[in-house]
Amino acid sequence: METANNINKLKTALGKHGEAIVLALSYLFFVVGVFFLRIYLSGYVFGSENYHHIIIAKNIHQNGHWFIAGNSASPFHALIAFLGGVFGFDYVNLIFPLVIISLVFFVLFLILRKTDIFDTQQRILFFLVLFLSPATTYSALVLNYFTIIALLIFSGIYFYFIERKLLSIVFFLSASFFNPLVFFIVLVLFLSFGFLRDKRKSIRLASVFSLLLSFVLLLSALYFDFLYSGRPLFSSHGNIFQMLFSDVGTVESTGGISSFGFCLFVLGFTLFWRNKRRYGAAISALFVIVFLMLISDWEFILLLNFAVAFFSAFAISYLIKRKWQLSFIRNSVLLSVFLGLLFSYFTYSSHVVYAYPNNSLVPALLVVHRQQDCSVLSDPLYGYWIEYFSGKNPLLNSGLQNPLRKELSILYTSRDIGKIRSILDKHNVCVLLLTSDMKDKMLYKGKYPGLPFVLENSKCFSKLFLNKEGNIEVWKYNPNC
Repeated sequence: METANNINKLKTALGKHGEAIVLALSYLFFVVGVFFLRIYLSGYVFGSENYHHIIIAKNIHQNGHWFIAGNSASPFHALIAFLGGVFGFDYVNLIFPLVIISLVFFVLFLILRKTDIFDTQQRILFFLVLFLSPATTYSALVLNYFTIIALLIFSGIYFYFIERKLLSIVFFLSASFFNPLVFFIVLVLFLSFGFLRDKRKSIRLASVFSLLLSFVLLLSALYFDFLYSGRPLFSSHGNIFQMLFSDVGTVESTGGISSFGFCLFVLGFTLFWRNKRRYGAAISALFVIVFLMLISDWEFILLLNFAVAFFSAFAISYLIKRKWQLSFIRNSVLLSVFLGLLFSYFTYSSHVVYAYPNNSLVPALLVVHRQQDCSVLSDPLYGYWIEYFSGKNPLLNSGLQNPLRKELSILYTSRDIGKIRSILDKHNVCVLLLTSDMKDKMLYKGKYPGLPFVLENSKCFSKLFLNKEGNIEVWKYNPNC
């Protein structure tokens, strides 16, 4: 109780605007952290997703092309194309993600103030967990349409609570327009709200039946998509642990959630389950989000992040308000929770500052830019960066399941100059961008350098660039040697 009393004293000292002051300071910490990462990254945006979206948006703006490299443009890309034409693509690339996530924060604040789900303390804790989450940092740095989807869904929820049902439906349907699977989240939310707010038994039974029917329809749609496209029914993209917990995983794992936040989420969800009638909408929507996350390459993890913060706030509030026999244990637990959330935030931030593209890779890409028009051979992960910074066509791209990968795996491990030249000529490759990680995998007979050996010992190849760290090289291939 001592901790709760101290919090009440703090609220009294801050006055009637105490909540706004605390939230403003917390938001300021978050924004300063985002700008620090921007400065440390020298204005570049980490990862490849941002550049993928900008390339498609620029193509729409400049040429009116709605298809590029096999990736169909979406309403999200049309929106980026419009904003880029008005404000400039560089500005949109750097500022737009932070603006959208800030609007999400504002709408969430309005929702929580409108409902009786959270008290003042829990609202502050909710935003504290949200600001320190890796997925939130990711959303503020990287262009992604799921942040817009979150803004539209939460706007729909807000207008539902203030009895503006028509506006609510418009926002919900707009969110579904960006990703058809979001429709099932919207459907579950509406049905759950009907179950929650209507006391008539017939309406409750109809809501439960409709929920079950929506899941059957979703599973049927996914099954037929699996039959006709051959796409795996459940996502197998990457290591599950790294994709879920980015603070101990990799920076390319769409932000992920805090590992400490997940522990709080489990406790908070357990507390919620005791009141599942009252909170049926939140629990039902969470199950849908988790299910969709498993079947769509973890993209829905950015929405799951809000659910984690939601339940974590209840967990921390419970730890603060419960009666402890020893104040030392209570204070130690609360301190561990706070330090754990900070650990997740700073660990993920440290991943971001060392991520590509950076001042080591971009100079190499500018060297590629100055070469003649041809295809560039490199790691598929660098495909969008090559296209964005150099304007050249990458032979392989991470966005495509390219059949060339099997053929090129032969090239990487070969010492046969004739075979190597034949493959490069076939695909009009004149520039190769290699990293030390790539070279470590190019082994002849499993233990000797393959392609790197040929590059160093053939007159057909000349080195154009080697960065000061010695881990990025650019080679030029002369087909007339």
